[in-house]
Amino acid sequence: MAASLSIGRSSEGYVVRVHGRGTMRESRVLQECARTLGLEGAVALVVDLSGCEYLDSTFLGCLVSLQRRVGRESDRFAVHAPPEAEKRLLHALQLHRFFRLVDATPETIGPCEELEMSCCDSVELGRHVMDCHRRLAELGGAQQEVFHRIADQLAQDLARSNDEPANKSSP
Repeated sequence: MAASLSIGRSSEGYVVRVHGRGTMRESRVLQECARTLGLEGAVALVVDLSGCEYLDSTFLGCLVSLQRRVGRESDRFAVHAPPEAEKRLLHALQLHRFFRLVDATPETIGPCEELEMSCCDSVELGRHVMDCHRRLAELGGAQQEVFHRIADQLAQDLARSNDEPANKSSP
């Protein structure tokens, strides 16, 4: 199944459905979508994992970042995953204990629209992946050191890419 995200309006805000795989590519789109919608304001967002087969660590870190933005007690962000999907996607990192989980996805008003999988440059994507792994490392747990190392390596790589001359052609 190809990976995609779709969005629909609900009476409470918006629902974003993850279809197939949620990877760094989709997480970047989700992050931009939440920013555009104004998640920090009064808009509510539910991420529906019912149709999701797999989430990589970057996508999970993006979800952690979104939950942290509004706070765990806030009703402005939630994740919906049926029991089997919850176990498969969230339990390995104990994220089912971190997210505000809802039992049902709000009904959407009208049709859902596919979110465009926009591209970004490698530096921007690298920063996104680094930030997502830092959010996962901040949670602690058995994988904390692994996520720290990934984020630190990306930070070094990004610093090196900033030090390289913009024009690499020889005179």
